[in-house]
Amino acid sequence: MNIIFPEFFGSFQTGTYIRSEHPRDEAWFWWARFASPITLRRMYSPDNPDCPWEEVVEYAAARFRQAVELREATPVASVLTTPLTLYYAMLNLTRGIIAIRSESIPAKRHGLIGFESGETILACSAKFQSGGTCSELAYHLGMSVTDGMRISLLECIRNMPELAWDFGIFSPRGEQATSCVLPVTVIGNTSGRLTLEFSTAPPTLQAEWPNWFPGLAAEFDLDEQEPRAIARDTEKAKSLAGVTEICNRLLWPSLLWSNEGLSSRPRWWAHRRDPTCPFLPRQVYPLAAAFILSSAVRYEPEMMSDAVDRASEFGWLIRRILMICERYYPQLMTGLILKEPLYFG
Repeated sequence: MNIIFPEFFGSFQTGTYIRSEHPRDEAWFWWARFASPITLRRMYSPDNPDCPWEEVVEYAAARFRQAVELREATPVASVLTTPLTLYYAMLNLTRGIIAIRSESIPAKRHGLIGFESGETILACSAKFQSGGTCSELAYHLGMSVTDGMRISLLECIRNMPELAWDFGIFSPRGEQATSCVLPVTVIGNTSGRLTLEFSTAPPTLQAEWPNWFPGLAAEFDLDEQEPRAIARDTEKAKSLAGVTEICNRLLWPSLLWSNEGLSSRPRWWAHRRDPTCPFLPRQVYPLAAAFILSSAVRYEPEMMSDAVDRASEFGWLIRRILMICERYYPQLMTGLILKEPLYFG
């Protein structure tokens, strides 16, 4: 007799969902509360009693206020200036968070230098600099960056799930680039068998997946029944809590809160290692993208002339990159200052 094991339903996401008619505004307004030193003192206390905590609190509160105000100024500007105000909003938000987490005043450097233009705006790039905000962000997310490593705007958006469906046709030479994030359908049941399906994966998945996803390869095997899936029977996966832990440890969640019903299965994202592209924490890519765009409008604004035209392909893509950064970066950063992520929708 075949035993039928009940399947788990739900998104497997953890965190708090905040409902709002205007989630983009709500995500930034949530950070506005930290613009008050009184709020910061009430919510946080230092682990190191010898740190300059009062100085840190004043520094962070000022950066959070600047971040919110700079973002408020962003919508009234054109594409020729929006990248500047948005990048500095993201930069100040990041510095305020790093100050609270490190209980110290962050370095004044950006952590990215050496802007270089390319054939198109997507080929523009910058290189990482140790001891700056972007590098420190990667450090606080558990990963170090190589000093002098270069990253292009195309490489940034290749690693942003929210742009996975958009960027392929816009590579610098007209070639279709491959996304470094692949959608994954999660299937689990009380038998303990957990399956991850890569429905849109390239045909080389079977041969390449251990190199692409070494974290997954340590815990999963190729599914013998489904060529584009990996699976593993584990004791942990017999419970909803166990499946949730595995997903949140090995995959990236959607940034939209998902209340999956009985007719659908949750979709997550797997971050693929590509030797041609820097492998970094999720939060670093939008910050680096904003830095490159802000550098382009500062040093070579003529490159953005196409972007001003709403009928142009690049204009559409640049506006979409800016929209994604503005909408999701403040949400991504909540997990660095809280014990669990927030979702705005």
